[in-house]
Amino acid sequence: MKKILLGSLILFGLLAGWCEAPRPYHLIHADRLVVRTVRGEHISDLVGNVHFFYGDTEFFSDFATLYEKQELANLKGRVVVLEDTLRMEATKVAYYNISEQLFLQDSVYVTETHQDGTKRTFTARRVEYFRKTRDFTAIDEVHTWDERENITATCGYLTYNLGTGYGYMMRDPIVQKIQSDTLAIAAQKIEYFDDYQKIVATFNVDVTSSENRITSDFLIYFSNEEKAIFKGQPRFYSSFGDGLAKEFHIFFQKQRLRQAEFIDSCRVDFRAKPGEAKTNWILADRMIFNFIDDAIIESYAEGGVNAMVIQEQSAHQDYGWNHSQGEWLHILFNDDQDISEISLKTRTTGKYRFIND
Repeated sequence: MKKILLGSLILFGLLAGWCEAPRPYHLIHADRLVVRTVRGEHISDLVGNVHFFYGDTEFFSDFATLYEKQELANLKGRVVVLEDTLRMEATKVAYYNISEQLFLQDSVYVTETHQDGTKRTFTARRVEYFRKTRDFTAIDEVHTWDERENITATCGYLTYNLGTGYGYMMRDPIVQKIQSDTLAIAAQKIEYFDDYQKIVATFNVDVTSSENRITSDFLIYFSNEEKAIFKGQPRFYSSFGDGLAKEFHIFFQKQRLRQAEFIDSCRVDFRAKPGEAKTNWILADRMIFNFIDDAIIESYAEGGVNAMVIQEQSAHQDYGWNHSQGEWLHILFNDDQDISEISLKTRTTGKYRFIND
């Protein structure tokens, strides 16, 4: 009887000591608790409906192991972490309280809630979050969606600062802005500033909309203005024509092409009618193309204009060509996308040839 009483007193003393000792975390609930000491480290194994706090960060899981001296928590099962504006879910989580670092692994799903109530979500194989600096990194099979900006993106690596709104993506990044039409941006590296208000893409830039494609080495996209600046051997491809210049300024309206401005050493090879080959061409210092619903309605060229327009033979017209030079060129297109009028002004010289049947 004395041995039993003595053993009970020792066990009670150990539990009382554990309960009274200051702990770096605050335990709310666990179905089962096992306390052990290994080489001076107090370890708590929590099982079932685990709920605790480390500072202001709240944790839920099926299983957790807490190392008090290291201030380390390893969680497994259905893990949920609530941290400021973030809700983070995964099957494995490690939290280092001293350095305030979170590491999430497997089936990671993160939701960030903006001040206006809209959300941004991330899925990935792994996520790292540093509370002190608010740096967020997602790795492998990354997919993100922003409700406010209506943007989705995929990549192999994403890093983002919650405080500044700056981030970048690498490893096959693709950003898509979705409204009435979809504008997709792909590159080797894509940076975004102020929560996607400005996007910078570098190397192997490839931008596509429903009817057009643009490639270059460098892109700056301004979301509010729906304006894109392309530099570094930009190329423009569409059913109407293909163009190049030293710089493009492209304007969209709800992701559909509204205006394209080519600057310096411009060349466009285009068709006169739908279905015809792009055998016509224009050279100029500056060119502007205006569109409605991705359909071209007019084109301007100025400065050292050199143009060749070929009229293909058909049942209604003879074959002919017009090679002209001047300082200013204006082309109008009708509803069928045919050239309806060409105006060339200022020091105009040209050659014309028409061959009858």
